[in-house]
Formats: sequence, C-alpha cells, structure tokens
Amino acid sequence: APDDDIVARVTGRRLDPETGKIYHVTFNPPENDEVAARLTQRADDTEDKCRVRLATYHENVVAITPCYDGSSLKQKSTISFGDDEEGKQDEKTDGEGLVVDVDPAPLNVLREVEGTRGKLEVFEDVAKAVDELLAVAAGSMSSVGGAVSAEKSTPNLSPPGSSQVKLNLEETLSESESNCFAITLFCLDDESSSRSIDFLPHAFRSFPDKDYCILTVPSSASETPLLSHFNPVRSKSGSTFSHCLYVLHKDVLFAHKYLKVERFVEAEHGPAIPRLIKSMGDGGDKIRELIDMSKEEDDVALDENPNIISFAVTVGGNVIGIVVTHRRTTGVEDINWLRANYHAEDFIAYDRHRARNQATIAAFSISPTYAVHARFVVREVMRLFDKTVLYYETRPGESIPQIISSQFVPIKPRRRMQNFEGQNSAPLWTRTVKESDAEEGKEEEKEGAEKWEPTPDTGMSLHFITKRLLTEPKINCNTKIVVVGGSTAGISFIESLLFTPYLNFTSVTLVSPGGLNLGVDSPFLVKDEDYPSAGRMVGLGLHNKIRVADAEMVELDRDEKAIVLNDESVLPYDVLIMSTGRADASVKKLPGAGDGYDGIFFMSSEGAKLAQAATKFLTADDKVVVYGNALEALTSVSGLIDGGVNGSSITLVGIFNL
Repeated sequence: APDDDIVARVTGRRLDPETGKIYHVTFNPPENDEVAARLTQRADDTEDKCRVRLATYHENVVAITPCYDGSSLKQKSTISFGDDEEGKQDEKTDGEGLVVDVDPAPLNVLREVEGTRGKLEVFEDVAKAVDELLAVAAGSMSSVGGAVSAEKSTPNLSPPGSSQVKLNLEETLSESESNCFAITLFCLDDESSSRSIDFLPHAFRSFPDKDYCILTVPSSASETPLLSHFNPVRSKSGSTFSHCLYVLHKDVLFAHKYLKVERFVEAEHGPAIPRLIKSMGDGGDKIRELIDMSKEEDDVALDENPNIISFAVTVGGNVIGIVVTHRRTTGVEDINWLRANYHAEDFIAYDRHRARNQATIAAFSISPTYAVHARFVVREVMRLFDKTVLYYETRPGESIPQIISSQFVPIKPRRRMQNFEGQNSAPLWTRTVKESDAEEGKEEEKEGAEKWEPTPDTGMSLHFITKRLLTEPKINCNTKIVVVGGSTAGISFIESLLFTPYLNFTSVTLVSPGGLNLGVDSPFLVKDEDYPSAGRMVGLGLHNKIRVADAEMVELDRDEKAIVLNDESVLPYDVLIMSTGRADASVKKLPGAGDGYDGIFFMSSEGAKLAQAATKFLTADDKVVVYGNALEALTSVSGLIDGGVNGSSITLVGIFNL
C-alpha cells in the first residue's frame, strides 16, 4: 500500500477506552456522539511517528523478504576464505573452508499458513527468521541448521541491500525520542493527599505524546499517597544517585476500571502465555507446567475447592499476569508442621482459619506496569478461591519475586533443639509426603506434582498474607542502610529489620568479605553457635532481600556519608552500621606482616582455610609455632593435631592457665 494511505489509516485510528473497540474517523466512525466524545488516540498514532516507522520498514524490508518468498533457501555450500583450486570445494581445511548447513525445508511463513496455523505460530516463525538474520548481520555465523565458527575473521554475510544492525543499546536510546515527562514539584495538603492521583490524567493530557511519568525523591523521605501509584525502580549496583526513582505508565490510570482476575481458560487466555513468559527462562517453563497441571482440575468448580487452579489477570481483555495456587501443602498435618517449625502463630489465629480456606501460591507473575495493583490481584484470588490465608514457599536456590517480598509478610523459622552426636531421634522439622488424599480418596502424588520435603539442612523461606493484612499495606522505607561486617550481630540486625511485618526495606546492603557465607566450619576457628546455619539462612531468605558486597571497607567519609571499598568503589549511605565482630588484629601490629610471607597465617576466615590446607604439606621434621592468648590459639593447636601434625612439633607461645 502507498505510504500516504498507511499514514491516513494510522492517524485516523481511535480507541474506545470503555469497550476496547477500535474505530476510524473516516472508514469506521463511531455510532453516536457519546462514543465519539470519549474516543482516545494512541500517542504513537501521529503522522511524524508513522513516517519514521515507514522509513525504518523501507530500510530493512529487503533483509526479511527472503524469509517470506522462500528465496532464502540455500543448499549445503562452502564459503572459501583462501585460494582454492578451480572447481574444488574443501569442506574444511585448516579453517580456510566453512561449511554452512541449511535446513532443506523452505522457511516460507506465508505459504505454510493455509488457514490452519494460529497467529502465534506464524509470529514465532517470523521472529525466528528475523533473529537469524540479525545474528548473521552481527557476525555470529548463525544458520537455520546450526551455528558454526571459524578461527579467522569471517566476512559480512548480511543479505545484499540490508542495513547494519545497531546493537549498542545506549547509542540507540540516546538517539531515540524521550517518551516520558517528570514531576519536579508536587504539593498538596494532608487532608487531600489521598486524591493526588486525580492530577495525573490532566498531566498526561498536557503531554499527549508521552507514555510515562517519572519522579525522584530523596532516599530518606517517606512515601506519600501519590507514590503508592508508582512503581519503584531499584538502582543499579554501583550507583551513587542519592534519590529514588519512581515510574508510572499511563495505562495504570485505567487499571482500577478494567483490571480483572478470572479463572484461567486455555482457549481464551492460553495464546497470551508464550508472550508473557518469553523472557522468564526456567521460571517461565515452571509457570507453563503449573498451568498444564491445573487443567486436570478444569472440571472442578471453584466452590468445590480444586487442588490446583490458575487465574488470569487481564486489562481490557489482554492478559497481563498469571497466578497459580494449590492446596497440596495446606492440609491439617501440613499446617501443624508450619506451626511447629515457623513463628506463624505470632500472626495467624489458626482457630479462625480452617484448613480448606488456606492455600499456597505456586507462581505469581504480573506485568511490571501493573505491579502496584498486586494487592488487588491477591484479594481477588482469595475472594474467588474462598481463601483467608495464602502462603508462598521458596526452596533453596530459588529467588523470591519482588511482589511477594514487598507485599507478603515473612515468617521466621523456629530455632530447634540441636541433636548431639549419636542421638537418633528424628527432628520435628521434616515434612512427610502423603501417599493419598484422604478427602478425595485418590492418589495425590502425580507425575510432576511431588510434594517437596524441606529439612534442617536445606531450609525453606516462608511468606504469608491474610485478608486482614490486605487492608494494611506495608510501608516502603527507602533509607540506604549499609551494614559493614557479616558477624552474628550484623546478621541479627538485618534479620530484625527485614522481619518487621509492616515495613518493607528496599535498600539494605551488607559489606562483608565472603558475603553471607561466613559460617566457616574450620577446626582452626572457634565455632560461633549463634551464627545462622545454611538451612536457617535459606529460611530467613536474606539472599533475596539484601544486596551483598563481597569486599572490605577501607575508608569512611562522614561528611559525604559514603564508604570506600577495597576495589575503589564508593557506596553511599543514610545509616551506617559497623558490626565487624572480633578479628585477629595482630596482622596490623607486626611490621611487614600480611605481605604474603610463606608459612605465616593469621586466624581470619581466609587465613584459617590457608593454614588448614598448608598442614597437608608438613613433614615430620617441620616445626609449627602458634602464638596468641585468645581462644583461637587453642583451637589452632587442636586443628593442627586433627590435621595429622605430631604434637611434639607444635609450640604454643602465650599465657594460659592450662
């Protein structure tokens, strides 16, 4: 079609925000003046932007045309980089010949449709073809049949007439037009602050070509009612920007009218799932598996309490989120297990919540644009599924979704009495797997649906939400808190912060060599019984809730409120906590110590590892001197003897009443 006709079609397009129907001012006008008055135009449906898109299309259409007409089909061929004999083709000769295998089936998307393939399948084939051409243009030597590479530099295999692909994201963004405006000043008295959102529609009307509104506030400032409608953006590691960034997309302004939560129906919502989970990797595959599992319960009505169920979150008919819940871990015995191993009764009055009214969220995914409405989504899921308590369990190695950590309340694991050596009594921690479901009278364990069994060694992080807590949103605290030192005191401080049920700390950083893995089990060091075990550390979920800098603090600037790390990076703070704990200070008192002299070890966590490794190379004639008055001196002697060193070769220098 001519460009002028396309421009006329695009610029005349209008949207009815109430029904979602598309109109055109010339070719499909609205039925009456009432509908015409509420029609809106997309920000990018202007002539200028349409012309830009058309220009980009004309520049790149030559590159993708072969994918539609079948001309991109090539037989097995050889690309030669050297001088070969005439008529001779070497498949591979010392990297001078390159064999490219191409699938013999033509990638002709349009001719293969024939009215039997869905639009998503066609779209995936087109995307695959475009990705292959982009990879070739980038010099990756990708082909339909496989990827090959040569040691020598390869020529540009871009199809004739195709333009070079810009892969530099920053360069592309710098050349792009801004699509946001910023709020630089906003003042409203406290009595009217709850209506601050009413200003935003007028602000977007003042900037009709912008899609986003952004604002920044000092990290020490408290959140206002206006900010509750914005999405906070987490700063990048190494950023020294002193303010917090908040972003809002204009579509959020209509979400309170058009956002719906309904039971997942494959025919209606299924086609949108590949797009929703495309960038999630393994997490997306897990969501797809859970949705497939929930299909087995499609014939079970909601009021009959199905074992697993999926919900779709939609806005104007478009799927923007998915929630999967199940009851496999909320039976009476399972709840008793939770009460025994977690401080759940500090928050939940279980005499008011029946087991059938409790469930576990297996997956929760929603578009970042609408993340501020996550609490509404949870409330609708609880209403439709008739639940009063929802849990979220996190296994070792899994990440906690930001929505869960910011909206749900974490529960601490209980400290269990330790078993001594030789004690065979089973700990109360283990959760057993039921072999059958007594209520339904059928097997509960199905393929891919096994119940996971946490143990004291593995641990499990637990979060929950109740209907009452949905009316009490957590308060975000953006104060930049930096904790220096991963000692027991430092971990306890962080634990106290993060498990405050009504606060969500968004910027907590731990500076510690070794990070959170400081529970060194070395025979040369005194074991700290109060330091969390690996299983308890998983139960606390600290890895998912704080940032960890595996570094040492070397300088403190109190005026600028920042610390300098040993890699010369700068870390600003609002609150600084020093919790380095006890450390061997003799290295600072001995001239020249710590410069890597062979055979000299100081009893830090790293020094203990080196000393333990060095004992393997000691001979019967070697002598060992242990110097010090602290308890570590005695544990070092014990560690040497356990490592096979003869006691007569060890000399202890210190003042002890042995």
